[in-house]
Amino acid sequence: MKINQPSLFIIFIVILLLNVETTRGKVCYTASVYADWDFNFTCNGKPFNVTDIYVDICYSHFWKTYVPIQHIKTPTSVGHYNLSFYQHVHGGIVFWLYARIYHLCHPTENESTTWPYHCTFWPRVDTYSCSSPYLIPFVMHIDLSKSGRYGSECHVIYKHKH
Repeated sequence: MKINQPSLFIIFIVILLLNVETTRGKVCYTASVYADWDFNFTCNGKPFNVTDIYVDICYSHFWKTYVPIQHIKTPTSVGHYNLSFYQHVHGGIVFWLYARIYHLCHPTENESTTWPYHCTFWPRVDTYSCSSPYLIPFVMHIDLSKSGRYGSECHVIYKHKH
C-alpha cells in the first residue's frame, strides 16, 4: 500500500491536533512565569500536613514534556503551605503548571495509612502570570479526604487571598 504525500500530511495534522490539550494553556513571551499560592489542606475537616508538594511545567509540543520546578515539604503552619516563585519558561511555547500532592490522609476519619496517597491538579491559568510578580495571590483549599488517590484529581476550591 502506497500513501501519497497529501494523505501523509493530513494524517500528520490529525495526529498533531489529537495531541493538543482541550484546556487553554499559557504562552509567556517574556520567558518568565510568576505565582503566589497558599495551599490549605484538610483531612476529614481538620487541618492536615502533606508529605510533599511538587509543581511541574508541562509543555505541549508534538508530545508532552514535564519539567519539575518546585518541591515543598515544610508547612508554614499546620495544613498551610506557601509557594511564591518566579520561574524561567520557554518563551512562545504553550505550557501549563501541574501540581502533585502526596499525603497520608485516609478518607475514613478513624483509619490511617503508611503508604502515601497522591492526587494531582492543573492550577487554573489565571493563578499565574507571565508579566507581573505582583499578581493577586490565590489560596487553594484542598480537601484530601474528598480528593482522588493514586494520581487522580485533587478536590480544589480556589479563592483570592484577602
